[in-house]
Amino acid sequence: MLLRPGDDAPAVPAPPIGSLPGRPGPWYPIGHAVRGRSVEWFIAWRMCLAAGIAGIISQVAGVGHPYWAILTSTIVINQWTARVAATRRAAHRTAGTPLGVGVVRAVAGLAP
Repeated sequence: MLLRPGDDAPAVPAPPIGSLPGRPGPWYPIGHAVRGRSVEWFIAWRMCLAAGIAGIISQVAGVGHPYWAILTSTIVINQWTARVAATRRAAHRTAGTPLGVGVVRAVAGLAP
């Protein structure tokens, strides 16, 4: 606390850099991510499942570039971390894609 205007602030020694109070160690993020119920695990499993399903469907359908399906599925899944928001967003995108393709086909069919 400054007593008078113009006084210098009292000198407080700075804590050592490696031991700031409340600062986690370098292994904390890794330990947090490896726990089975963490958000990171949820996102990783969901992305793996979506990529696998997209890869299998694209192979069965005979798509020339199956990696596009895998990439698209992981991008769609990786947008949100909250389960409800991610599921809702993925459902909207999944329903919107065929609707968009249908609109493009309808418009393209009008051209001579």
